[in-house]
Amino acid sequence: MTQQVEPKVLVVQFGSRRQYDMPIALERAGMLAGLYTDLCGSAGIGKLVAPVARLLGGRFKKLAKRELPDEVAAKTRTFPSWTWDMEQAAREPSTADRARAYIEAHEAVGAKMQQAGFGDASHLLVIFMEAQGMLSAAKRQGLTTISDMVIALSAERIVREERRKHPGWEADGYFWGETLTEEDPSFRPSAETLAMTDIFLCPSTFVQDDLIENFGVPAKKTLLLPYTTNPMFLEIKPQTRKGQVFFAGEPGLRKGIHTLAEAARILRERGRDYDFRIAGHATQTVLARPEVSELTFLGRIPHDRMREELASADVFAFPSIAEGSAGVTYEAMGARVPVVTTKESGSVARDGVDGLIVPRGDPAALADAIEKIVEDRGLREAMAASAREKAREYSWDTFETRLPKALMDFAVREAIEPR
Repeated sequence: MTQQVEPKVLVVQFGSRRQYDMPIALERAGMLAGLYTDLCGSAGIGKLVAPVARLLGGRFKKLAKRELPDEVAAKTRTFPSWTWDMEQAAREPSTADRARAYIEAHEAVGAKMQQAGFGDASHLLVIFMEAQGMLSAAKRQGLTTISDMVIALSAERIVREERRKHPGWEADGYFWGETLTEEDPSFRPSAETLAMTDIFLCPSTFVQDDLIENFGVPAKKTLLLPYTTNPMFLEIKPQTRKGQVFFAGEPGLRKGIHTLAEAARILRERGRDYDFRIAGHATQTVLARPEVSELTFLGRIPHDRMREELASADVFAFPSIAEGSAGVTYEAMGARVPVVTTKESGSVARDGVDGLIVPRGDPAALADAIEKIVEDRGLREAMAASAREKAREYSWDTFETRLPKALMDFAVREAIEPR
């Protein structure tokens, strides 16, 4: 039997998504060929300007804090223009113009990366539709291509439909730009990903099912790979306050803030004096809605405050309608807080074990689930204990094993049953 050769993976990633967990995990498994990224504080020109950036503060300080382990930094090539072009795109006045500008920025850096080449890589891993053109170029070179599907591809359609159902909650938006296809059929940002990806890394069954059922991706091309729990949340000592319901994320329709607001009203009418606390930047439009009067908005909060809120939370409520696998649910579970969420959140929580899974857009079901956990303290305690243990299964340490193993298992399967 021929010995299976380990993949050598070139990772393409904008920003420090999940603290660079993928390139770090691959390097520690001896499988990292290199990392192509934008400005960071430990490689390329960013290493030289990091000390000044820290002094300047603001977003410059944030860039300086993007640091990689030395062994990964040594294999990293940065593309500063990517950072600049994305910053410029963010300043476009309309959502449509921003969507187009973001795609153009990804195409521009993709061309530069193609000139830089693939080195000794056998595989290319691209984070969700970034650096467009790289997947096609990699296929021409005979590489196996991987896309990390950080959010369900149907999310834009789902949110667009939700906005039509609930007018006035927020302005229209384009996410990665598929909405613009109706105006210009040639503008299809997801086309390359769907056509040129050999392996779709799916953080949840919601993402996996969406690709298979709605985009015709063969099931054998998908790999289920949940994300990670930051270990600092596993160390939180609970100081639970009965009836304190916590939500974290950008309070908008995609995250289900309207559903949570209605659930809070229902519970108030039942005489339940629960405290609904909302962390995350809310627009003035959302804040002005009369429906949210039962919610307490905290705005953006720092990490230490986030830990404090989770320590005192009785229930974590997250009624999202479209995610990949929401990191805040891992954090809540790690903090020993039962989760009430939807299948669409992509949570690893098990219904009836670590929390309760409710239908999306169903405020009555959400209210019932919150009430059930708050009022049954024995159930709440059992779910809290299970939630932490489940979150522990997805610690950073386990990801260092799970990602390389998933790719190796796929390689073995392909050797036996080629595409």
